[in-house]
Amino acid sequence: VRMLLQTLLTAASRCRTAVFADKLRFLISSGPGQTAHVGFVLPGFADKLVQADPELFWFNQERQELECKIDGLNGFDEATQRLGVVMNALRADGSISGWRDEQYGVHPLSGGEALCSVERASAIPLGIPQFGIHVNVLTGPDGAPPTHMWIAQRAESKATWPGEWDNCVGGGLAVGEDVFGCVVRECAEEACIPADTAETARPVSSTSYAVEM
Repeated sequence: VRMLLQTLLTAASRCRTAVFADKLRFLISSGPGQTAHVGFVLPGFADKLVQADPELFWFNQERQELECKIDGLNGFDEATQRLGVVMNALRADGSISGWRDEQYGVHPLSGGEALCSVERASAIPLGIPQFGIHVNVLTGPDGAPPTHMWIAQRAESKATWPGEWDNCVGGGLAVGEDVFGCVVRECAEEACIPADTAETARPVSSTSYAVEM
């Protein structure tokens, strides 16, 4: 058991590959004294954001930070719409790929409610946390403990980790979606598991990692 645990920990450590020294802190300002650190951005991508909307994005040379100023906008929806215009422009010029028309919340790294949302593909270059679920499906004889676990292989067309082995079900938590709602939706989409079966899933653990994409 100890050897298996060490193997799993070693595998998990390979997911923590992010380098922060070459990136700018990405901040969102929603009012006086209300500035939240939400992610990390490469300088080249920060330049594109400022060029795309210099009224929304501002680069602080002295502090080496990129700030998004949403305090002049009318709340969550307007901030999301304004950011969406910028992200669509960068998608059009090839700076953002893997667009899926799914919105992810932009949360302070210190915790708290989402300040706005961005399309899922934008979350990677913005370096913002993404939340998701992973479901392991165990099977076995009726009335007996499980003896097998389903393993899935990702499609070659996937934007991230194409062709790799994976959980039976996994997916991103969309803005405003609760965890079990995400489990039920992803079970149906990825494995044709009916809702009444998906609803028997039970939470076991959670983890976090920062990976360089």
